[in-house]
Amino acid sequence: MSSLFEDDYLIGDKLGAGHYSEVFRCTKKATNEVFAVKVINKTKLTPKQMQDIMTEVTTMKMLTYPNLVQMKAFYDETSRLCIVIELIAGGEVFQQIVKQKHFSEKIAARLIANLLGALSYMHSLKVVHRDLKPENLLLTETPETEEGLVNIKVADFGFSEVVPPEGLTKCCGTPLYIAPEVLNAGLYKTGAPYGVSCDMWSVGVITYLVLCGYPPFRGKTTTEQFQKVVDGVYSFPANKMWAQISDEAKDFVSRLLVLDPTARLTAAGALEHSWLKTHTNVHLTESIEELRSFTALKQWKKGIFGLNALTRISYLTKCTSRGVKPNTDIERLFVESNTELTDLDLSLNYVGAKGLMAVLDWVEENQRLEKIVLGSNGANNAVVERLCAVLRKHPAVTSVDLSNNAISHIAGRMLLHLIQMNSKITEMKLEGTQLMPPMLKRITAQLERNRKGHKPEEIPPSELVDASEFTEEKLTKEEVAPK
Repeated sequence: MSSLFEDDYLIGDKLGAGHYSEVFRCTKKATNEVFAVKVINKTKLTPKQMQDIMTEVTTMKMLTYPNLVQMKAFYDETSRLCIVIELIAGGEVFQQIVKQKHFSEKIAARLIANLLGALSYMHSLKVVHRDLKPENLLLTETPETEEGLVNIKVADFGFSEVVPPEGLTKCCGTPLYIAPEVLNAGLYKTGAPYGVSCDMWSVGVITYLVLCGYPPFRGKTTTEQFQKVVDGVYSFPANKMWAQISDEAKDFVSRLLVLDPTARLTAAGALEHSWLKTHTNVHLTESIEELRSFTALKQWKKGIFGLNALTRISYLTKCTSRGVKPNTDIERLFVESNTELTDLDLSLNYVGAKGLMAVLDWVEENQRLEKIVLGSNGANNAVVERLCAVLRKHPAVTSVDLSNNAISHIAGRMLLHLIQMNSKITEMKLEGTQLMPPMLKRITAQLERNRKGHKPEEIPPSELVDASEFTEEKLTKEEVAPK
């Protein structure tokens, strides 16, 4: 648009904030209608993030269905983007379900039917959502009774796009709700590209969860959970809530949680299922209690990945900036980790010098990392120089393994200077390097000082390494070929 956002709207209270955006209440001057506006700082965006946001805007312009959150206006200004959307006041649907005294299978069916109506419309335009989950199902207003729980709006189109003829391969979504074909195509690199049917798997998971109060695919780790998803392993245990739930509901879920996307119900087909027409009025009292516990733990917010995974996207950004192809195993390491990484072990994944540079850029931002294993990875003097620059002020790393890398004498002096300046580092493995015994002896002695809690100022001046000697000429001259 040629006009500025504040020519048309009055900005109000802040409703939320993210890494590069803030959300405010706003009022349209011409009509006094109240909306929400997402204000995005363009200076904080990478080119890829900018491209993704523009894809989201383009997609939202296409979508005008009543059960989809509507974009009302878009402003592309010099230093910011302003996306004006409907203000949805009722909150997340699951948070409202657990506040109700009564919740029946009948209402669950009507809620899911409205979700399917929205998806049928999206899929007719070949638009996929790719992140359907309870937090993205919002209510237009706070419900006074269970009847109000059906008035949902599907939100958050950050992963939405028109599916191209060749299909999609990006791994994105939220682990509890992600379809097996998305994992196979995007994470494991073993499956064919996928399409809109991945949304229908998510509907199956949401339906299962809303009926019994817990998700169908659970594991002690994300890796274990993913394995259950790609194997399609789930059940309807009769000794729990499922004994009271109708056979029609179980059949509905079973026709969605199908490994073969082509055999899965479509959105239009699901709308014709008997469960949505029989209106079984079973009250789900025990299920609400389970759902209340699940909601309190915020379990669905754990392990979000894809563009939302800061570790993975940060690594991919670093690779792009250095012109390096991302390592698939490292991507998988970031995705499958349930918590923020404290150990980074690349000893089984050859990355090479350029790839290590991108990894170290990521390490610089990961302030909880405690152990780094880069054995047998083609590290050279330049990699060691970058490693030392990153770790000199790192607050958490205590252990470094550079075994079986062809690093030379000057790299040894850089490492000695590092552990002299950062006494938190108490372990360093250098077997199979080009370092001579005298240098290894000095490094071992300094590590022992560090373990005893000695401070840098206690090191004898005669033993201190002068950092000014690490010149580019020496670094290049002393490069050595791998053994």
